[in-house]
Amino acid sequence: MGGEELSGLPRGLRARNARVTTCDLPDPHYILISERVDIYPGEKLIAYDTDVYVLGQKILHIPWFFIDLRQRRSPIVPEAGQNDFEGYYLRLLYQYVMNPENLGGVRLDLTEKLGTGVGVNHFYTIPRGSGEAFAYVRQDGSEYALRVDHTQALPADVMVTLRGDVRQDSLFTFQPTTLTNLNTGVSRVTTHSSTQLTATRALNESTFSTDNTSANLTYNHRVERGTLNYNAAYSRYGTSGFGVTSAADEELWNRVQWMRRLSAGQLNLRIDARTDVDGDAYTGDSFFSGLQRLPEVYLVSEQSDLKWDVLRRIPSRFTVGWGHFDEEPGNTRLDRYLFNWQLQNLNLPLGRRMRLTPTAEVRQTFYGDEDFTALYRYNFTLPLRQEIGPYVVSNLRYSTQQAHGFTPFRFDNVYPYETITESLEFNNNRNLRMNLTGGRDLEYGRWQDAAFRADVEFAPNVTMTQAVAYDLNNKRWRDLVSQYRWANNPLMTFDLSTRYDPQGGQLRNVSTNLQWVVTPKWRLNWLGGYDGIQREVLYNEFLVVRDLHCWDAAVYYSYQRKYVYLYFRLKALNLPLPGFGIGRGGQILDTAQGFPF
Repeated sequence: MGGEELSGLPRGLRARNARVTTCDLPDPHYILISERVDIYPGEKLIAYDTDVYVLGQKILHIPWFFIDLRQRRSPIVPEAGQNDFEGYYLRLLYQYVMNPENLGGVRLDLTEKLGTGVGVNHFYTIPRGSGEAFAYVRQDGSEYALRVDHTQALPADVMVTLRGDVRQDSLFTFQPTTLTNLNTGVSRVTTHSSTQLTATRALNESTFSTDNTSANLTYNHRVERGTLNYNAAYSRYGTSGFGVTSAADEELWNRVQWMRRLSAGQLNLRIDARTDVDGDAYTGDSFFSGLQRLPEVYLVSEQSDLKWDVLRRIPSRFTVGWGHFDEEPGNTRLDRYLFNWQLQNLNLPLGRRMRLTPTAEVRQTFYGDEDFTALYRYNFTLPLRQEIGPYVVSNLRYSTQQAHGFTPFRFDNVYPYETITESLEFNNNRNLRMNLTGGRDLEYGRWQDAAFRADVEFAPNVTMTQAVAYDLNNKRWRDLVSQYRWANNPLMTFDLSTRYDPQGGQLRNVSTNLQWVVTPKWRLNWLGGYDGIQREVLYNEFLVVRDLHCWDAAVYYSYQRKYVYLYFRLKALNLPLPGFGIGRGGQILDTAQGFPF
């Protein structure tokens, strides 16, 4: 960028008779010659009375245009394509500048199946605040989308955000329903504390409608030796459909977590209290499944806190506590007393090539009922690692958990287990790694799958992974999962993944991922997926990008979404190309098949 005259603005810089381009050639592919350009660093660039030159020829005069440096939106970029619900389409955007604090763009969509759509995006700035207003209408007003976003700074470091979103049969936003979202947020952050309040109202009107309201207040306070966290969560869920409207279910949770560091350890207080705000307004509203702490207090002490000489060689953690718990359903409301000991990070060498790293836990709980109920639980794990020669490692692991007594609470239930597992790993530290695992569930007398995996590097840029497992209990093979990769970096990466059922002799899935720099000017991406059981293509997407030096031109095709487009983008803004690798439901198309382990 250059200009004949530069001067300062309250928040930026002004250039007159400016020449703007992102092309670094001596004779730029394109150049914008503007009577005036105002630059607000980190916010926006606004140009007035601009002539657009391409390859030395003047092709267009624009009264004004802008680039939003925060949103990183491209200024005037038409988009053309075809999809299954609009047919062929052409999207156009014309920008306007009312003043530096009020600017935007008028949108015009020409579609084959849905007619003409018009919309406007307006960006505004007010003292200590900014926002965006968006409106779009199509199909003679039966389809529309309205959105307002505003952020406002208030005194005392308070920040307020407001968002409203209303849609009616809006295919433009890929949600064909009547939807109203209202979101409000207030936050304040200081050196030692933070406060945040959010409130949301979501109304979805269709054959089966929902009307949900939620609010959340969070406060965190930090001091040198402790913290205080408070959270209040309110929710209201209402539904209606088929001529029936149910009473709304309203709940309020209050949660407190307080921690104080003492010489003997860390003292903790927890309170989780629920209030049924609507007071059993309808049959079944009294049903609730959850746990309340009213309250719970416990002290966690490390071995170093207690400084007991007898335990210096045994890395331990001790927890003692009391709590008054209310568990629903069942109306179980009792005191609980707890003692817990944990063995941590114990490392026992058993020779030069063998190492044992046991962990253990012992827990004793007492309950304040008339029967003086108590529950004793213990568990331990014995992992034994042994190096067998220079390339082979054996990992043998025994784990068990047992209990005696009874607990009136479901959350304290102990599920006994006893397992033994073994894995053998071969790694020549060059191009081959293999792993064989297996084990047995001693508690229930069942074998774990015998699983094998091999990773092979045929060459620095060619790798293969094979994984398969055998079900010893039912005497059948699991799927054989394969992945092949050819990576001629940085020019090409090609992944081929398959899943094959050896028991049924059937190919289940095939997926591909190709990233290929064909020439310095051309780039190709391909995603493919095939269902071998249904014998149909799941997805097939191509993206071809042509480097125009300072611009990119992209052509995109999606078999799944029936979508084609032609898109231009200014490389300096590094905008993402829309749509590629995204399924019809908004999910990321995954080309991996998953391995047994």
